[in-house]
Amino acid sequence: MQIPITLMYASIFALFALFLSFQAGSFRSKTGLSVLFGEPANMALAEKVRRHQNFLEYVPIFLIVFGAIEINGGTALLTLVTAGYGVWMAGSLLLS
Repeated sequence: MQIPITLMYASIFALFALFLSFQAGSFRSKTGLSVLFGEPANMALAEKVRRHQNFLEYVPIFLIVFGAIEINGGTALLTLVTAGYGVWMAGSLLLS
């Protein structure tokens, strides 16, 4: 059984994850901070790290839902609407 819509969005989300990872990693190297403990010393770094963490927490759930919809014979429209919501959420993380 093929799940082309899920695989397409998995590849798009992987690119988003690389972008967020690069943002957080490069900012960490610029500030010289590697780990955040307790109250963050740099709020800009804390926001970038939290965006990356939120993305990595929610994307797997969306991919599981996409796959479940496709495997159970859901319409392409239903999968695309659900995927559209996931992309909107990912975009809001990138732009915030």
